[in-house]
Amino acid sequence: MRAREFEEFFIETKNRFFSYLVKIVGNREDATDILQEAYTKMFENYRHNLSKPLLYKIGYNLFIDMKRRSKFKAEVADTDIENSVSSAYNAFELALIDEKYEGVLKMLEKLPEDERNLISMVSSGDLTYREIGKILNMSEGNIKIKVYRIRKKLKEMMRKEGLI
Repeated sequence: MRAREFEEFFIETKNRFFSYLVKIVGNREDATDILQEAYTKMFENYRHNLSKPLLYKIGYNLFIDMKRRSKFKAEVADTDIENSVSSAYNAFELALIDEKYEGVLKMLEKLPEDERNLISMVSSGDLTYREIGKILNMSEGNIKIKVYRIRKKLKEMMRKEGLI
């Protein structure tokens, strides 16, 4: 494997993978640490097998390891929403968007870990249901059913919190 291939893989996957990590970890700092370690492991150990499912599996396992080592502390992610929102929004609108984003992250934190992981993988949009099923050792049909139930649960939680 050439360094160029790995660089292309990194460029193609980094944004959605980071988004997934922020959702399961709960903060940008720890997500950044896991992101760096996951890509390092990919390069060192799997340079001939660059695949998104493997990257997500490594990321999830690193998250579990971080929790086991008691270095993990859940906190609401600091959002960098200003970079992703058009400059046409005023400060009040940005504050409302930021508040809703934090609310969604809080709802995700209330989900059991396995549900939070699954919905985060799906919402990253980087993996197919089949790939997610392989990562989690579940059938594609089971993944679809669980995602439907989690989305329904999240919607109800958000409705109770006044987020929708």
